[in-house]
Amino acid sequence: MNADGRVVGDRRNAADKGRTHLLIGAAKPAGQGGAEIIDRLGGGARYVGDRPGDAANSFVPPAYTVADVFATYETKVQSFPVIYQFNVKNLFDTVYYPSANSILTVAMGDARRFSHSATVKF
Repeated sequence: MNADGRVVGDRRNAADKGRTHLLIGAAKPAGQGGAEIIDRLGGGARYVGDRPGDAANSFVPPAYTVADVFATYETKVQSFPVIYQFNVKNLFDTVYYPSANSILTVAMGDARRFSHSATVKF
C-alpha cells in the first residue's frame, strides 16, 4: 500500500489460499517549513475459514478473524531520524487455532500483544 492508501500489488502466496487479508493504512506528511515528520496509522485483519484439521478430515477447527493495528511517528532528534512505533497484535484478544496435526495436537494462536519501539538511524 502506498502513502495515498492505494493497494500496490497482492503479495499473497499459495500458502494463503483460504485466507482473506485486509490492509488499511494512512500517512500524513507534515509540510511545515519542509519538516520531515510523518504520522502513520494502519492495521489489518486476517480471516481463515473452516478447514480440515488433519489429513483424515476427522475434525474441523473453527474459522477466525484476527485484527492488528499500528501507529508510527517519524521525526528528527539532533539531525538523526527517529521512528517511534506502537503495535497491537490480536486487537480483540481473539482465541483462535491456526494449525493442527490431529485432534490432540492443536496449536493455539497468540493472545493480544502490545509493543513499542524507537529506532534511531545513524
